[in-house]
Amino acid sequence: MLFQSLNLYSILVAGLTATIIVFMRQLSYYKQQIINKDLKMVPAYFDKKMLYKILNNNCDRYSALEMIKSYFKLKTARSLSYEELQNHQQLSELFGDSLNYFIDDFISKSDKSVVANKAFSIQDEYNNTHKLYVFLEKNKISDKTHQMLIYVKVPYIMTKDDEESLNTFIHLAKIM
Repeated sequence: MLFQSLNLYSILVAGLTATIIVFMRQLSYYKQQIINKDLKMVPAYFDKKMLYKILNNNCDRYSALEMIKSYFKLKTARSLSYEELQNHQQLSELFGDSLNYFIDDFISKSDKSVVANKAFSIQDEYNNTHKLYVFLEKNKISDKTHQMLIYVKVPYIMTKDDEESLNTFIHLAKIM
């Protein structure tokens, strides 16, 4: 008699409504967690994967730097030698002393490191960021015409994610 007096439809609807409410609250909770943690890693991963594919298809370093230049909307992205840097007035003023100190330190180290990578970054008064990526090899250090430098001029202030992506892409371009 007790079961006959209960309306099963109202219990079923109430249970379904409660389930939907709990599901929606959990969904909004996870969405808020993603926003709070600022997980921009997923798009950055796909960007890196896409650009790596482009760089792999264009094995020439010049075209890779041009792709990076257009992708990051850079003013300048070029490969140059130590001699070219010394002959360029603005670049030698910006990076000359720190580069010479780094090269001297690299040569004088007692351990026989084969390769050293370093990135110098200087921001000017117009919010342009000048970056110089140095790739030193022990056996080619005396050759002043060896293309061991990549210079990049960024016309805006980069986010940390963009800067990490740019560093990764420059290293990929140098490898190629």
